[in-house]
Amino acid sequence: MAASQKFWVLLVIIGNSAIAEFRGKLRDGCPMIMYRMLLAIIGLALFSAAYAVDNRPRNLSAPCFACHGTDGNSEGGMPVLAGMDKALFVSQMSDFKSGARPATVMHQHARGYTDEEIKLMAGFFEAQKRK
Repeated sequence: MAASQKFWVLLVIIGNSAIAEFRGKLRDGCPMIMYRMLLAIIGLALFSAAYAVDNRPRNLSAPCFACHGTDGNSEGGMPVLAGMDKALFVSQMSDFKSGARPATVMHQHARGYTDEEIKLMAGFFEAQKRK
């Protein structure tokens, strides 16, 4: 389980115990508005967790920025990765990884990624706009 998932599970556990605490206080005369506010806060937290942005593709691609420019927009000398077709990126990285395509350092970089990670990176670079 990822750290962010553990955080949200912990939040739900804490929220459930807080709700139980508030329910006890409601019987003792605590205003209903506090109970509703707590439910709204917990609901908002769970909603935002469900729609959280997955930064893994960008994080996996970040080492490429050193040579290929920010978000894959090279300033020259290196191929531009931004906007590259996903299938082409996967094919080229696979060729580097297998040694079928000669390179100075790319074969070493490509071997550091799984096929799943290469596909995530391909999707990230395909979504970037060329500048």
